[in-house]
Amino acid sequence: MTNVVQNCFLFQAIHQPRKQFKTTFIGEGNTTGGSTMIFNSTRSMYNVLHNYLDFYAEESCGQCTPCRIGTQQLLKGIQAIKTGTKPPEYLDQLVKLAETMRLTSKCGLGQSVTNSFSSIVKNFREEMIF
Repeated sequence: MTNVVQNCFLFQAIHQPRKQFKTTFIGEGNTTGGSTMIFNSTRSMYNVLHNYLDFYAEESCGQCTPCRIGTQQLLKGIQAIKTGTKPPEYLDQLVKLAETMRLTSKCGLGQSVTNSFSSIVKNFREEMIF
């Protein structure tokens, strides 16, 4: 089984053997011209999201509050859920925070962090909780 992440958001969750792929990921199939990351089923999507959020929190220029504080809160939030400090329902509040960040951040970094966050949470919610 394979999971596909494209352009820092989940392109689609593909749960089938590679030989049965009907989508081209290189060239015309990659419509945005960005990168594609493919993970097999042994890769923790929680760890993928944690790494993304850690990167975004580190790379934030700090100019606007939604990006500067929001990225830190998303990272702390998924960690708190994973350790049991916050209930699983807290993930819904983090999704709302991500949407607020998308709408209010000044730069593309603050706006794009929400793509990977929302997509991974939507498609791999269980991995964020357990």
